[in-house]
Amino acid sequence: MSEAIDLKELPHQFLLKKYAINKNALSKDTKQLIADLEKTIRLVAINSKKKGNINLTPATQQKISTYDRYICEGIYDYIEDEEKEDNIIELEDDMQDKREVVEDKMEDAHNEAVDQSDLSENAQEEATKENKTEEKNFKDVIIEDKDNKFQGGNLEGVSKDNIKDNSVEVKKETILEPEPKKDDDIVLGFWDFK
Repeated sequence: MSEAIDLKELPHQFLLKKYAINKNALSKDTKQLIADLEKTIRLVAINSKKKGNINLTPATQQKISTYDRYICEGIYDYIEDEEKEDNIIELEDDMQDKREVVEDKMEDAHNEAVDQSDLSENAQEEATKENKTEEKNFKDVIIEDKDNKFQGGNLEGVSKDNIKDNSVEVKKETILEPEPKKDDDIVLGFWDFK
C-alpha cells in the first residue's frame, strides 16, 4: 500500500499558477532550470520510494531552493517583459492615435488652404473678368475731352484716373478695333525693317 504524499507547492509553481503562465513561454534558461529542478525532485522521490521515507540532505535542500529562486527570477523577468510589451503596445497605440489626430488636423488645414486658394482664384478670375470688361468698355468708347476727341481705342494721354475724376466724359459706343500690325513691319530701336 502506498501512501499519497501531498508535496508542498514550490514558489515557482505558485507563481506559474497565479499569473497563468505556461512553462513554454519562459526563457530557455528558465526552462532548463525547471527541467533540472524536476529531475532533482524525481531523483529524491525515487530514493524515497526505495528507503520508504523522504530524507533531504542540506545540500539537496540548498540545490532545490537555489533552482527555485532562479526560476522565480526568470518568471518575474518574464512578467516584467510582458508588462513592458503591454506598455509599449499601449504607447504605440497612443502614438498612433496622436498621429491620426495630427494627420486629421493637417488634412483639415490643407483643405482650408485649398478652399481659400479656390476662393482667391475665383476672386482673381472675377477681377480678371472685370478688368477685361473694363478694357473692352474702354476700347468701345469715345472719350470726349473739352478740347480733343480720341477715337478707335487710341487713348494716349488719357488715364483711368482722369476718367474717374470726371475731367473726361465717357460715352459708350461700339467702334471697330484698329488693325493689328503686320509681321512685315518690325521696328527695332530706331530702324524700320520691312
